[in-house]
Parts: sequence; structure tokens; C-alpha cells
Amino acid sequence: ALRVGGKLVAFTYGAPVTWTHRGKLMLKQYLESVKRTGKYKYLLSCVSGIGLIAKIRHYGGLYEGETFSAVLAEIIGGAFPYTVDTVVASINVYGWLPVDNRRNNLRKLLTATGAVIRTNADGSVRFAAPDTTSPTEIKDQDIFMGGSVDNPTLYKAVKVTEHAYAKTPNDILTTLLEGEA
Repeated sequence: ALRVGGKLVAFTYGAPVTWTHRGKLMLKQYLESVKRTGKYKYLLSCVSGIGLIAKIRHYGGLYEGETFSAVLAEIIGGAFPYTVDTVVASINVYGWLPVDNRRNNLRKLLTATGAVIRTNADGSVRFAAPDTTSPTEIKDQDIFMGGSVDNPTLYKAVKVTEHAYAKTPNDILTTLLEGEA
């Protein structure tokens, strides 16, 4: 619980948390945990709506023509508010979803139907058809097969040490090894 304006407010898992800047909604996420870091300071850890369903099991099933919106409602299970564009709502779904977490089965449903995730003006999730009106060409040199991405540590400073060696008249020549090692 947290005191806000003299009132004790309880935060629960999945409660919506919004961030606005100058009256404009910048981000809407959902509370995952609250940690007290000081007398009046709290650290709120939040996830997206999709992140909320990552830890919830979905028992999958065999689908034989159910609509996208019906299968979607079963997968999300009321975890967060969303809308579905009419173009994708009536797509018939055929196939099998395994027992897995809800986020993975959502990904499989989106892949099978070609639907994509967008954000509404109020920050809620919207399932829609991909935008095909303004395609973007990906150049051949930007396409890779396999591989990985490495995010190296950012450096704040570099220290360079230089050593110089010179022979002086008083140097003594010593043989450290003669023959084969």
C-alpha cells in the first residue's frame, strides 16, 4: 500500500499504470510489483498487457473454424482491455495450440492469422491487419540469415598507457634461453 494525498492506496498485480507528459498519454502498462525504497519512495515495476499474460498458462486446444476474436478472448482471458479490428475479428482459425503460456500462444495465433498488435490512443492494445498501404523496401545488405546481436557495455573513459624501451651504454646483455624450448 502507498500513501497518496494522505490516503492509503492499495496497488494490485495488473492494475493499470499510466505515464502522461503535458497532458498526453506516453505509456500505459500494468503493475507487476511494488518495492519500497525509502520513506516516501516506491519502485513500481510494470509490464505491457502482453507481458501480463506471459506467466499465465493456456491449455491450448484444437480449433476448427473458431473466429480470431473468440480464440483471442480465450487466450487473453480478460487480463487487459483490448480491441479487435473487424478485418481480423472474423478470420477463421484452424489448427492446434499446445499447452504453453498465454503470450506464446498469442504469438502463434498472430503468426497463423497475420494479425499485428497496435496501440490505441488511450494506450490499450488493438489487434489489426498489417498496414499494406505504405510498404518499405528492405535493402539486400540489411538482410541477414541467422546471427546474433551483441549489446556491448558503453564506456565512459579509456586509459592508455605507453611504454618505451631504449638501450643505454650501461645495459648488461643476458641470455635467457639458448637452444630449443
